Amino acid sequence: MIRSRLFMVFLLAALSGSLMAADPFLGYISFAWENDMYFRRDYYYSNGFQLEFFHKKIEVSPFSRLLLPPGRKQTGDSYHGLQLRQEIYTPKDLSADTIAAGDHPYSSTLTLSQVKITDNAELGIRYISELRLGILGPAALGFKTQELAHQVSNPSRPPQGWDNQVQNDLILNYNFQFEKRLL
Repeated sequence: MIRSRLFMVFLLAALSGSLMAADPFLGYISFAWENDMYFRRDYYYSNGFQLEFFHKKIEVSPFSRLLLPPGRKQTGDSYHGLQLRQEIYTPKDLSADTIAAGDHPYSSTLTLSQVKITDNAELGIRYISELRLGILGPAALGFKTQELAHQVSNPSRPPQGWDNQVQNDLILNYNFQFEKRLL
């Protein structure tokens, strides 16, 4: 059962690369999974995934008006998307069931973002703006996600300290990037 789920995740990841190559006006979907087990360690930024969907119809969302650059008359092509992201952080010692001074606490985030990317190939500029809403703490399901990952990858070393994780709180974040091509 777990192996078939893992197979589906890898299949989705492989297919998302070919979908991203499609015409951006038709939209695309992508999936990314990051895990420190690839490097045989399990601490600090421990795991993350992102599911991303871009499509023209997302432009009609009421949140689009909050994303820069404003309006429809900006120079360049605009692409609108949604991102679902989870990030998990753990301390260095997963066997400890208490908080260690100076170590990273157990924590996780689960966020949903609306993103706008505006490209002007002629001027070599790109604007990326993002409005991110989410939750920090047990409601972000970090313990459940890491427990599942350990059942698949390392059942002999389950993490012990999730009872001490950072408590629930809301996340509201706005990101803006400006990029300029140099050559």
